[in-house]
Amino acid sequence: MEHKRQRVQFGWLDLKKRRNGPEVWVLRYRETLADGSKRVPSLLVGSIEKYPTESRARMASMSLLLSINQEKPAAVPYRSMQ
Repeated sequence: MEHKRQRVQFGWLDLKKRRNGPEVWVLRYRETLADGSKRVPSLLVGSIEKYPTESRARMASMSLLLSINQEKPAAVPYRSMQ
């Protein structure tokens, strides 16, 4: 019997340069697709003017992380599989 713990995404923040305007904070995280391959999607958090430090951008990204982690399928108890 093998148990896997439920994984929680924390993601990481990157600064992305823009052609016009200020740099923006981008939240990136790993996602496993149905075929087993992986991809790294990104979500816009806000501009560096709105969130001047990484810690402020991290606080702003918490609601995005909650929604990412809620989309993950819940673990199925072993007893319900018997």
